[in-house]
Amino acid sequence: MRNNQYKNPSYTGALRLVNSWGETWKTFEDIDAQLVELGIDKICQDD
Repeated sequence: MRNNQYKNPSYTGALRLVNSWGETWKTFEDIDAQLVELGIDKICQDD
């Protein structure tokens, strides 16, 4: 049963989807961190 799962295209597709989502999520976290830094800089400049 377990071996069939690994050969199942939809199972492999799901794994790929999870991996690509993980990469996308990391990118979003990086962008979010940059935006936070920019926001903090802006607030400091406004003061």
